[in-house]
Amino acid sequence: MMSQPDTFAAQVATLSAQLLKFDGGDRAALRRMEPDTPAPPAYWRLVTVAGFIHWSEEKQAVLRRVVRQMALLVPAGETDKVTLHKTDRPLGAVLCDGGDGEWASRGGPPQPVISEDRLARFLAMPARGRGDALDRMLRGIARRRSPALGIDCGELLMLALRPDDTARLNDIARDYYRRLDQATRSAQQKATA
Repeated sequence: MMSQPDTFAAQVATLSAQLLKFDGGDRAALRRMEPDTPAPPAYWRLVTVAGFIHWSEEKQAVLRRVVRQMALLVPAGETDKVTLHKTDRPLGAVLCDGGDGEWASRGGPPQPVISEDRLARFLAMPARGRGDALDRMLRGIARRRSPALGIDCGELLMLALRPDDTARLNDIARDYYRRLDQATRSAQQKATA
């Protein structure tokens, strides 16, 4: 049996890597999974290998939502060239660029994939509704994201575990606006070149 990772970062990396190794049927089961219902066998295999098996049921419910979100981001079919977890791709940046590396080079001023208004509503909403709202945003991002670009899945999990953490919510906004500013500056430089 494979040894379990011993740090949170290693656990998240293992969770992501193992999810990519699952077949399409297991990933589909994880995408259909609801946080407040019994999880499919694929979930239990995944969390056992990643070292999350000992978490309480309350934390398991949170983890089920995040695993579903991660599964939503994995395209159907082969996953050889798919990157899911990437610590240098914060959630805020992905909400801005939609996980599309070419997003800002499509001409005209860059328009965020998730609008500023939608981001503001997401950040201001009560914590209990934020998970469903993030699910909807990630479904949209999954349809357009470049499979080679990942997202910081650890940030997804920490947001779900601590939904009222104001600093974490501010980090999402900061990373969103940092990505938008980078794209805007790049577009301005190209326009004046």
